[in-house]
Amino acid sequence: MRKKTTLFIFFVLLCFSSLIIKAQDETNAKVFDPIIDDISKYIPPLDALIDSAIANSPYLKFRDAEVVVNHYKYLIEKNQYLRNIGIDMYGRYGRLDYWSLVQSGVALPSEGNITRDEWIYSIGAYMKMPLFDILKRKTTMNLAKKEVEQALNHRNELIHEIRKEVITQYNDLLMRQRLLKIANDSQLTYEIQVKMAEQQFKNGQLPLGELARVMDFYSSAKSEYEQQRTAFITSYSLLEILTGVEFNLINQLQ
Repeated sequence: MRKKTTLFIFFVLLCFSSLIIKAQDETNAKVFDPIIDDISKYIPPLDALIDSAIANSPYLKFRDAEVVVNHYKYLIEKNQYLRNIGIDMYGRYGRLDYWSLVQSGVALPSEGNITRDEWIYSIGAYMKMPLFDILKRKTTMNLAKKEVEQALNHRNELIHEIRKEVITQYNDLLMRQRLLKIANDSQLTYEIQVKMAEQQFKNGQLPLGELARVMDFYSSAKSEYEQQRTAFITSYSLLEILTGVEFNLINQLQ
């Protein structure tokens, strides 16, 4: 009885494993087919791709850092005058000797030496402003402000360029897929014609020259398909790199 129970459990586990493997195979089989499917329905919309490209652009991050650096330079120049304003403080504790006139009980005073421990300190403020700094301050401030504006303009210009690049690459990918479908249809058409021509040639219904011409067209169609396949994969990969998004749609296009 126990042996039968063990065999039954083993059989159930085996069936369950087979179902899991089958489900995984079906899931893996659901791969994007660029010949049939429309890729624009499988990748994020254009606006999302533009936002992602802006967020992930290393060049834009460099420009952002440049804006921050120039802003801090401007603040430093703005507060540069503070280096000419300050406070002096001095303090010391120790035994000091004083010479003074003391009353000796006679008609004439006499000199005496007084020694005592005490603190000595002084506090003072100062302000110095070189004439050259006064004359060049306005120019220096304007220059620092213009550097900040220049960095911001470079950043905005880069964002504009990123938008154009994403739009161009996105439309290029859609065009490459359409051309790939056309090349695939042409290849299939000539493949059928070659098979028909070969059969007609075997039956003596088609001369050798006509068969060679059809096969030459078929070779050209296959070459065009390979070129369009490579161009599509390249455009697909470039859009991934540009936006920083992995679409995970195709691993290998046959």
